[in-house]
Amino acid sequence: MALSIAMPSFARTARLAAAPTGSGENQTLTTGVYQIVNDKRQPGSNLHVYVDGNGSLRGQTFSTIPSDYADVFVVHAKEGDSYSIQSLKNGQFVQTVSGNNVTYKTSDAAYNFNVVYQPKSKGTGKSYFNIFNDKGNNGWCWHIDAQRNIVRWYPLTDGGNIAIGPSEFLFKPVTTLSEKASA
Repeated sequence: MALSIAMPSFARTARLAAAPTGSGENQTLTTGVYQIVNDKRQPGSNLHVYVDGNGSLRGQTFSTIPSDYADVFVVHAKEGDSYSIQSLKNGQFVQTVSGNNVTYKTSDAAYNFNVVYQPKSKGTGKSYFNIFNDKGNNGWCWHIDAQRNIVRWYPLTDGGNIAIGPSEFLFKPVTTLSEKASA
C-alpha cells in the first residue's frame, strides 16, 4: 500500500524522529524523512537531490527547504538494506532506470533500492551511502553527473575498492517541517 502524503492548508509544524547513529555517524537508516545530499560532485557545495516539475531527480544547492518540499524524501525501510524512497513534493516513489546516464524519475509504484553505508566514510564525521538499484554492492547505483542529473552509474573504485565520490550521498534527517498558511 502506497503512503499518501497530503499537507494541510493551514499553518502546521511537525516534529520528526532523527536516524540512529553509530560511532558518531549514521551507519544504518530507518524509516524517516531526509534530505539526500551529495557534497562530492562540487566540493564545498551541498547539492541536494530534488524532484523537478517533470518528476526527474536533479541536484541543486538549497539554503532552506523549498516551499514545495522538492528536496525532502520519505525513506521507507523494507527488509535488510532495502528501502523505497518517496518524494514529499509529489508523493511519488523514485523508480529504477535501465541505462547509464538516464535520469531517475518518480512514479506511483514503489521500487526498493539497496542503501548501503559506505565504509570508506568511517571516521570522516560524515555518513555516506551508496543507493544501489539492485541487491549487492557491485550493482549500478545513483550518481550525480556534471549536469547535476541523478543518473545510473557504476560506483567509483580505487584499487578495486568502492571510493567516495559523486556516487555517495548523505542522508540528512529532517526534524521539522512547517507550512505557512496560504494566501
